[in-house]
Amino acid sequence: MTLPLLIEQMLNGLQSGVMLFLIASGLTLVLGIMNFVNLAHGSFYMIGAFAAVSLQLWTGSFVIAAVGACLCAAVAGLAVEYVCARRLYARSHLDQVLVTFGLIYLFNESMRLIFGPQPLASPIPQLLNGSVTLLPGLQYPLFRLTVIGVGLVVAAGMSFVVMRTRLGMLIRAGASDRGMIAVLGVNITWLYSLVFAFGAALAALAGLMSGPLYSVNVGMGENILIMALVVIVVGGIGSLKGAFYAAIVIGLIDTLGRLFLPSAIATIAIYIFMAGVLFVRPQGLFAASAPPQVEARDNGNRVTILWSLSKSRQRVTASVVGLCMIALALVPTLSTWLDDPFLLRLFLRIVIFALMVLSLDLVAGFGGLVSFGHAAFVGTGAYAVAILGWHLDHGEPLALGPIVLAGTHDALVAWPLAIASAAAMALVIGAIALRTSGLYFIMSTLAFAQMLFYLASTPSIYGGEDGLQISQRSTLPLIDLGNRPTLYYLALGLLALCLLLCWRLVNSRFGMIVQACRQNERRVRALGVRTYFYKLLLFVISGVIAGIAGVLLANSELLVSPADLSWTRSGSILIMAIFGGLGTLFGSVVGAATYLMLEFTLSEWTQHWQIVFGPMLIVFVLLARRGLFGLVLGRGGST
Repeated sequence: MTLPLLIEQMLNGLQSGVMLFLIASGLTLVLGIMNFVNLAHGSFYMIGAFAAVSLQLWTGSFVIAAVGACLCAAVAGLAVEYVCARRLYARSHLDQVLVTFGLIYLFNESMRLIFGPQPLASPIPQLLNGSVTLLPGLQYPLFRLTVIGVGLVVAAGMSFVVMRTRLGMLIRAGASDRGMIAVLGVNITWLYSLVFAFGAALAALAGLMSGPLYSVNVGMGENILIMALVVIVVGGIGSLKGAFYAAIVIGLIDTLGRLFLPSAIATIAIYIFMAGVLFVRPQGLFAASAPPQVEARDNGNRVTILWSLSKSRQRVTASVVGLCMIALALVPTLSTWLDDPFLLRLFLRIVIFALMVLSLDLVAGFGGLVSFGHAAFVGTGAYAVAILGWHLDHGEPLALGPIVLAGTHDALVAWPLAIASAAAMALVIGAIALRTSGLYFIMSTLAFAQMLFYLASTPSIYGGEDGLQISQRSTLPLIDLGNRPTLYYLALGLLALCLLLCWRLVNSRFGMIVQACRQNERRVRALGVRTYFYKLLLFVISGVIAGIAGVLLANSELLVSPADLSWTRSGSILIMAIFGGLGTLFGSVVGAATYLMLEFTLSEWTQHWQIVFGPMLIVFVLLARRGLFGLVLGRGGST
């Protein structure tokens, strides 16, 4: 390792850090002032990159392209704020997450429809196309130095505006007490629109500067969004200073980690750092000494609790559930009668995803813990089955430190180990994430899931990005899982068992305590209840159910891949939970069936199905606030 190479990599880390700051600064202002979770913020980064490369190729001027790209993103930000965000400020964070997730679908497919699926190359401006000699033997690209300079100038300018101007005073006051500045006569709507548009323009600035360094492609904003969320969690929500320092540190850790650390560790180094920060200081390094108090949101219409129903509606609910389970049991017969094997494959997938949704409904619907990383537990269970099978096929033992396991396809061995692995992962993630609450909890679970995603994507004997093929399904005595109808009935039986156990759980003393925590945790703690351990146990139980779903998914698909751990999979599970209705348990089946059938129908109609599905999701969240099964239960099920 030479000194010039070390300095060059440190400059690369600084450049990565200032670009992260440009994205995270706008996002942290939106979170801090509006208390609004905007997962579509990465889409403004993508819009800026596409607009810049198009305008540069059209006009030949990088400056015109840069100004035009920032204006395009600002206009898009204003449109999003006016059409969607303005209707969600008084709604729950869960609604905000789902609507902005729908916007990601819409923006990604729009860019793919306009520019095509292939990446675009953005040329480096002729004036900045060269190198600068910094030290003897060290030449550094002029464009990268310009990116660093622009980022630092923007950071200094934002610091001046926020700390030295009247507008900055309003922004800081809005982050501290939004209600008070509205009472004092400040046009809060105007302030919200301005901050939203400004944040979108900053994201576009980062996107247009990333174009010449990387490629411009659809979905490019998603990975950078996750890193920006890590920056916000580490720095503290609403803190520009925290966003700046955290972005620089994370940029350096990410860049230098790839130079000094093994590849498997380097890809997750920033998440390990984030976990350490959360463990020591759950509210972030530069936030206030206590996490911000989140104003009450109207979650009541979102959550439907079964035990609050009248006896007549309980009978109706039981009848509906019974008829649906009978219908599901008849699917293999119907598939054979129609000679349509795809029907059975589709409903097997529905049953497996219903288990995933049930696991999330347990923590989000009854415990109020909105996890955006639940795919981590599904993927852990699936990978455990696949890895044990791979070691048997290759005749190699699986060494886990001092523990050495023989590979196996035996379900009586592999499945308990896989489910235990998912439970252990839920225990570790929950132990850290539950030290936070609200926005921090949502973003920390998302970041932990991404850590596992990158770990699974690392090139290894287990397939890396290509995934791991499974040679055969697990074996059970007297049960042939190679027969798809048999596997379907086993999955359906496990779903029915989990539904029954969850129903008993939420109506037990334990269930009453976790639901009381969702309503008013401070009062429950005042009664002497150790709420942290109740919530952690609920989180682990949820991880167990997700692990069961992962085991079944691996046996159904005979392939596991990092996509099973991705944040988009977690988002899909969350969408299904909302479709069915949170706090209904059986709504998990309704939501999974609705989502997967809708996905199949739209994808048969057009390859750009997400451009239709995104707006449908937005409209559904805004209008059908208790989910489909919640509508069946009626108003009597609203808490």
